[in-house]
This record gives sequence, C-alpha cells and structure tokens, in this order.
Amino acid sequence: MKGLEAQNHYEVLELAPGARPDEVERAYRLATSTWAAGSLALYSLFEEVEAAAIRERVLDAYRVLSDERARRAYDRATFDSLPVPEADEAPPGHVSDAAAFADYDDMEVTLDSALDGMVEGSGDSGDVDYDGSRLRRCRMNRGVEIDEIAKVTKVTVTYLRAIEEETFDGLPPAVYVRGFVNAYARAIGLDGKRVAASYMLRYEQAHAEKGRGRILGRR
Repeated sequence: MKGLEAQNHYEVLELAPGARPDEVERAYRLATSTWAAGSLALYSLFEEVEAAAIRERVLDAYRVLSDERARRAYDRATFDSLPVPEADEAPPGHVSDAAAFADYDDMEVTLDSALDGMVEGSGDSGDVDYDGSRLRRCRMNRGVEIDEIAKVTKVTVTYLRAIEEETFDGLPPAVYVRGFVNAYARAIGLDGKRVAASYMLRYEQAHAEKGRGRILGRR
C-alpha cells in the first residue's frame, strides 16, 4: 500500500482519474471533514502532526484538481495517456448540492408509524449508541418496510440499506449521510438529530481507520 508521499492527487482524494468536478468537490469535503483538527474520528488514531500533514496534502491535491488549467497540466505530467472526464451529471441517487438536503431537519414525516408514538430506543438516555443494526431493529419492531421509508424520505432504498448494514463505502459524503440518517430516524419515530449525531461517529471512525491505512500505508 502506498504511503502518503507516493500517492498522486487522485489517490489522496480517493478519486479515479477523469473524475467530474462535482466528485472532486465531494471528495474534498469528505477528506476535510475526516481529517479536521479535533475530529472525534481521529481520536487516539493520529498525532496532530500526522493529521496536519495529511490535511496539507489533501489541500494541495484539491487546489490542483479543482483548477481546470492546473489539472490539465498535472494530468499531462502524471499520466502516459490523459484521463477522460466523465459527463458532468450526478449519478443516480446523488444530488450534487449538499444544500438540497438542508430541509431534512424540518421535513414533515407522514409515515403513520412515526406519528402514533415512539419506537424502541427512542426514550433512551442520550448515551445510547445508534448503529445500523439498532436502526434496523427499531424499524422492524415497528413493522415498517424499508421501501415505505424511502417513499417518505425520498432517500433511495440502496442508501437506506447501506445505512442499516453499515456498508460505508456505499454511502456518499458525510453531509449527505447525516441528512439521510436524520430523515430515516424521524420516519420511525426517533429523535433524528440525536440518532444522526450518534451514527455519524461510527461513519467518521470507519473512514478515519480506512484513511489511516490508505494514506500512511502499512508499516
């Protein structure tokens, strides 16, 4: 596995050569969130000096890949054949603008099961951890099918299953996932903000552990 110094800009941001501009933006937002100073995801995993070096490398990669002219020059110097950017349109199930999910916090939940009382775990104290299996158990205890949640929240079944199964590689950047989990939780009668805050600790921890191996390499 390559260490930090040996990776090109695309590898640092976990992008394929030819990635679209919106993919570069999403990858940068995810990386900066993961490696932010004081992030709980870094707790006990990195020294601050290491994390600072990673942040600087991420920023360097973003500066080049987000500038069309600089990116073309970089590609010419890095690759034998130039990568071909994909069509600039969001893939199915994606929304390119994170602001599109801002209204999840205030959405009206119309699923009957969310309106006639709380489900298992909703009355627990604030120290309860909400992982994918707990969310799935809450949903099943309430007799709610996952496609019902998809219909109400407008989040695809694919993403909802990824949330329950904690297949984090199949989920978009953190800003999207937080909104998805918030909406899911509210649809089954839970406190969306509290559930999302708990779930995102697991999401960020998983990405930090993956990044530690990917960027620093195995020693």
